[in-house]
Amino acid sequence: MAGPSDQSREIRQDGANRIEGEGDISARLYAGGQDFSQTLKTALAEQGNRDKTSLSRIDGQNGPQIVDDYPGEVQTVQKDGRVVRERSPNGPDVVVAYDSNGKPHRFQDQPIKSLPVDFSGIPDWRLAQISRSAQELIKKYTPERGSNNEPDGKLSFNDISGIMKDIGKREDLTEVEKCRLWSDVRVKMQKDGVPLLDADEKTKMIDSWRGAGDPWHALITMNDQYHGNRLINMSPQEASKAIIAHEDGAETKDMPAWKSAAWQLLRAARGRNEGDVNASEGQLAALRELRSQGTFAAYAEEWTRQFVRTDRDQYGRPR
Repeated sequence: MAGPSDQSREIRQDGANRIEGEGDISARLYAGGQDFSQTLKTALAEQGNRDKTSLSRIDGQNGPQIVDDYPGEVQTVQKDGRVVRERSPNGPDVVVAYDSNGKPHRFQDQPIKSLPVDFSGIPDWRLAQISRSAQELIKKYTPERGSNNEPDGKLSFNDISGIMKDIGKREDLTEVEKCRLWSDVRVKMQKDGVPLLDADEKTKMIDSWRGAGDPWHALITMNDQYHGNRLINMSPQEASKAIIAHEDGAETKDMPAWKSAAWQLLRAARGRNEGDVNASEGQLAALRELRSQGTFAAYAEEWTRQFVRTDRDQYGRPR
């Protein structure tokens, strides 16, 4: 016969590492952060013999469940009065998200271990929340007026670094969701035509042919199929050779004849696009940090180091 803890939770391992709790009592406890925190403390205080049924004795089969038998106290993080993260000494953390009906859902926060990042396990309702957050971040960093009442309205590379670092600090998102949030920001930037300022981008990274009009080697989604899949899964040496081949027109053989001829004329007139070569190498350096450390914050730090000038502010002015 299944015990209370088996009946009161459903664990589904998928792209989002989802752990979903059920029950009205559980929902009310999560919604009231202080109450939920006290419940955990009370339950864990009873676990002198690590009795896994202590939570069930407090609120029955629908109570919030601890994922593992932790030797220490679970710490909760709250946002807007609700628990959004449960930390344990042994990990992984669990992120608590609330759907449109206020029902809590729990997701294991696993590090990123392979690329491209797989978003397939994120539920539609959560994708909608993340999309709204992307719009809010763009709005935050494109005010009509800056701090000195100067015209703004553009996303500079300092701004983009700020967006990435804000995302990296979010306690209410898993690492997969952080990658999705940045990817949504990137897609919305291009789709909505958000003006970009590259005066604070490292000069060697700027597209040699089109300048600020084509920043997309510097700004990619985390499921990007060129940098984030093909190149990152090569050795560094193989990836560098593939980048050069790409910039020298290896793919033009698959273009219509007229388009291939036009590209070759442009290549002859302007030379190799060294800015795109450097930007691709910078992307791979940041992606390797993402995969090595498993966090979007690591990607944000390396991306900033690779692309953002330290001698210019967000308006492109000398510091």
